[in-house]
Amino acid sequence: MGFITEMEKVGRSLDNAHASYQGAMNKLNNGRGNIVRQVEKLRELGVQPNKKLRENYQGLTHDEQ
Repeated sequence: MGFITEMEKVGRSLDNAHASYQGAMNKLNNGRGNIVRQVEKLRELGVQPNKKLRENYQGLTHDEQ
């Protein structure tokens, strides 16, 4: 394979990795059933988690209402 073909392949791989990252981040803090919001709801119900969410994720929800 030529250099240009290899670089195009690298570009596609980076695009796929970025799409996977965005999908995972959306599940973490976007939408009605996001993980951050679920943890916050459990805490509101009195559940004491063993570990805390990182400060930059606390309160970071974009609920679909």
